[in-house]
Amino acid sequence: MLLQFNLPIPIPIPCFPTSSLIDMGSFQLSRALLGSRRNWVVRSQASLTRFCSSGVIKGVSDTSSPSVHESPSASASEHAVANASEAILKSRTWNEHQLTADQLQFRSLASDFAENELMPFAAQWDEQKHFPVEVLRKAAGLGFGGLYCGHDVGGSGLSRADGAVIFEALAYADVSTTAYLTIHNMCASLIERYGTEDQRQDFLRELTSMDLLASYCLTEPNSGSDAASLQTTARRQAGSTDYILNGEKAFISGGGAADVYLVMARTGEAGPKGISCFYVDKDSKGLSFGRQEDKLGWRSQPTSSVILDDVRVPERCLIGKEGEGFTIAMSALDGGRINIATCSLAKPSLTFKTPNSS
Repeated sequence: MLLQFNLPIPIPIPCFPTSSLIDMGSFQLSRALLGSRRNWVVRSQASLTRFCSSGVIKGVSDTSSPSVHESPSASASEHAVANASEAILKSRTWNEHQLTADQLQFRSLASDFAENELMPFAAQWDEQKHFPVEVLRKAAGLGFGGLYCGHDVGGSGLSRADGAVIFEALAYADVSTTAYLTIHNMCASLIERYGTEDQRQDFLRELTSMDLLASYCLTEPNSGSDAASLQTTARRQAGSTDYILNGEKAFISGGGAADVYLVMARTGEAGPKGISCFYVDKDSKGLSFGRQEDKLGWRSQPTSSVILDDVRVPERCLIGKEGEGFTIAMSALDGGRINIATCSLAKPSLTFKTPNSS
């Protein structure tokens, strides 16, 4: 699966207009979700202090008016209110970047699992191209198989920030295996959010336990970044409510090994409004897989093309409504980009770990 990164990264310079603070805030939040460290927060806090003291942040929407700090006629009470407002703003910004007590526990649990179940075997799995399914199921036993799903279907009911903390801790030991786990969670959360109650109850329990493994199928040989131009089709069979799917998906994580494939296919007009989402079982007649891709440092996660040749899918396996598939796919990637970026941050941090002198 190909993922794109569209996080805004403005440079904090005091002369920026107030509107740029919106972008800075979203970047700060992104960094917080990606497991930012205290030293980055300190730099961010210092930048915010410079913004406040320079008069860029004002208590009114009219940026042409002088701030309380700049006005020599401002009363002592007005100065006090302005100072209090700044203190509150800075305090909120600081607190947004701290892990909660629960998140610290999540990180500890994930770190222990990574140290004992991933780190000792990661190099061997990569060398042997071994997909550690049983270890993934152990992770699911800790609640990591359905992080964003409801408790009623075996999920953990956590937030995106909670998941980022967990994935960073796991990826510190094994990026490849953790990255697949993020994709499986993306698929489960897609059904949690857009599936009917019957679909939630029918599909999610086996996904949150990872008794069944899931893959996300959007990218095609001729449509990567331009996903709205995908060519895989899903047509109603005459005299039936079933859909017949034809096409090919490329670079699918879990391809050939996963049990379930969430496939984006065209049911209508050209463009994003003609795309729908389907839950496709691995045993479906006409579903096959291409050769396994050979990837550097990413071999514990199988990746292949997924080929659909007159694959019959019952109507009950349509996720959401016809024409909602592109919206579903993009919303899934909103979280998927955070997850994969978290994994990408984790492993490099290992290189900064000071080796034992002994």
